[in-house]
Amino acid sequence: IVVYLSQQLELDVKDINRYNKLESVKGYHIRLIKKYYGVSIFDSESKEAIFKWLIEQCRITSDYINIVKSCVQKIKIDHFELPSVNSIESLVDLALETVNKEYYDYFDKALSNKQKLMINELVKKLSKSYIKSELSLLKLVPGKSNIVTLNAQLKLYSKLKEFEISKGVMKEMRVHKIEYFAYQGKKYNIKMLRNFEAPKRYTILTCFIFKNMQDTFDNIISIFIKKIKKADSMAYFNFKKDLVRHSFVTKRNVKDYGTLSNKIARNYDEEPDTFKREIVVFKSKAEFEKIFNEASRYYEQNSDKYRYTIKELPGLRKFSQRALNVLNLKSEPENHHILEMLEIIKRRWKNKNEQIKIPENIKDSIESSWREYIFPEDADFDWRYFEVYAIFTLAEAIKSNDIWVEGSNEYGP
Repeated sequence: IVVYLSQQLELDVKDINRYNKLESVKGYHIRLIKKYYGVSIFDSESKEAIFKWLIEQCRITSDYINIVKSCVQKIKIDHFELPSVNSIESLVDLALETVNKEYYDYFDKALSNKQKLMINELVKKLSKSYIKSELSLLKLVPGKSNIVTLNAQLKLYSKLKEFEISKGVMKEMRVHKIEYFAYQGKKYNIKMLRNFEAPKRYTILTCFIFKNMQDTFDNIISIFIKKIKKADSMAYFNFKKDLVRHSFVTKRNVKDYGTLSNKIARNYDEEPDTFKREIVVFKSKAEFEKIFNEASRYYEQNSDKYRYTIKELPGLRKFSQRALNVLNLKSEPENHHILEMLEIIKRRWKNKNEQIKIPENIKDSIESSWREYIFPEDADFDWRYFEVYAIFTLAEAIKSNDIWVEGSNEYGP
């Protein structure tokens, strides 16, 4: 570097080395350069100004690295002399701890004695080493979209709600701060949490409980939507599978139907005896009856995906009853008919013998592809298809946010 500078300045290397020893001259030059660029010394006054700025930043974010980088940029923009990295990091540490102390004090006052007692119970010493702590039982439950996972999520959600940590308590908290403290609740072990000062422990575990409660609630909704989608996919899969399995019989019957239609067309104007002879010679009565039964069974059971959805209904009903029991659903006026359908099926779930009449506005809202199954021409109203349709429609509406769930982050308004 010295050699390179000497070449650029057209000076001897010895002259540069000599300059380094001239402290007074160097100091004078540094003062001139700072004055020219308007750089101020990073004294106690500038340090206090930067610290105040850091306090505001720490209320906005808890990302340590970004705060440090932003602090360096702030010092440069304000034309302060850049201190050492250690000095900057010490300032950031102090600002974060100062802001966190504000939250510690807030939760120490906001929580009731009952809530504090319940939180302290989470980190108490265990009598036996193999027993799971209460805190570990409050962590999220992974799993597939089945009734076992749903029950586990519902149980966890109920347990988390017992702490009665409402949105009112958390209204002073920014989302990033809740996530920051909640992460600490997962990061620190019980022994460490137990040794923290009480206000700090209350803050960390309150955010941990609240965040897990929100995530568990959203998981319940997600599992419900995935279950409905899975049932729909399974119905379509079984339909396609049976379509292939029955294809040989179907082709044969279609061919016979074509031949029969041709005979009818050619002999349509013939005398009845001639007409009948053509039909009798083609197939016997027993063979016609067999074809009719095969065709009827295919149409009734295997003609399209909708008929396969009924086979999924028992599982869908049980799953939906449990999941929807904890959801408070809302919508704009144009989607109220979906919530009305839900209320209808809920009434039927409570009383199977209740005679329910479907309002005209609900009938009009039902898709035409489903209407022929729900309101068949030659039969009464088919409750099974209506129930499946209502559940499918509701799940899709929640997913698309046409219906929203109160209290949900992912599926809220």
